[in-house]
Amino acid sequence: MSGSPRTPARAATSQQVADRAGVSRPTVSQVLNGRAALFAAETVDKVLRAADELDYRPSVAGRALARGRSDIVVLALPYVTYGPLLQDIVDGLSASLAERGYAALVHFAGSDHAATERLVDRLLPAAVADLGALTAAERDRLRERGAVVVGPGGAATNELAGELQAGHLADRGHTRLDFALIDDPRHDQYGPERLRGFARACARRGLAEPRTWHVPLDRDRARGVLEGALGADRPSAMGCYNDDVAATLAAAARDLGVRVPEDLALIGMDDTVSGRVAEPAITTLAADSRHAGEVFSAQLVAALDGADLLDDPEPAASFRLVRRGST
Repeated sequence: MSGSPRTPARAATSQQVADRAGVSRPTVSQVLNGRAALFAAETVDKVLRAADELDYRPSVAGRALARGRSDIVVLALPYVTYGPLLQDIVDGLSASLAERGYAALVHFAGSDHAATERLVDRLLPAAVADLGALTAAERDRLRERGAVVVGPGGAATNELAGELQAGHLADRGHTRLDFALIDDPRHDQYGPERLRGFARACARRGLAEPRTWHVPLDRDRARGVLEGALGADRPSAMGCYNDDVAATLAAAARDLGVRVPEDLALIGMDDTVSGRVAEPAITTLAADSRHAGEVFSAQLVAALDGADLLDDPEPAASFRLVRRGST
């Protein structure tokens, strides 16, 4: 059936609500933005009934200006590979915020460090949840602008992951450990944190400082990186940024005739499908994303309620070692 496309009905305006209720437009604005106590019950009832009859939805921007903040919470994420742990945390935070009447807005913070400040100035968010995207100086600048900032959520957690990776490899008898970062054009916020924990664990056990290798998720190019790593002072084991890196190295090792784990042990992170189906399957750390989300959500809600919080006081996630064939 043909015909002209339907024209969407225009949204009701606050003036239309005022006309129907027989009050002024400022009165409508005051009643619908939390100041109903200033008016007689009869007036409030008229405004609410008119707004309901017209299906009026207050402007988010206008409400933000009236209240000094909006109902939006900005989730600031670094421009990194978006793994399942981060996705689960974002999903959990979004659901928790929705239950409390807030809308989550995911913002990937790239190289333009002023972009987050511009976003905060425009949206007047109720809070900014930093999931590892901002520096301490950037968080301080946002707070100076009046923003509630919670975070960062990640540094201590990622360092703990690196420590656990190195600990497992050392417990398996390996004494020369290296670390494989991901070679990706996006900013690698989490890799250096995991490397920091990995190196700290090596130092505590009296092992040499691990060398770092940037591994592309491409079998042929990864083979070239691995050839370099297996030259002089070759490692017997490598901690990997995630399971994708470990699985790529396992494939490259097979091409080079290097046996995993006999010649080179590998441990990943995130317990993803790529690690489970690799040959051999990748030993990994599985994060309790539900616990991490609950911890960060509790911190965020407390901040929205006016509590003062420390930046990243404790690791937000707990980890479970999943032993497979690669170690």
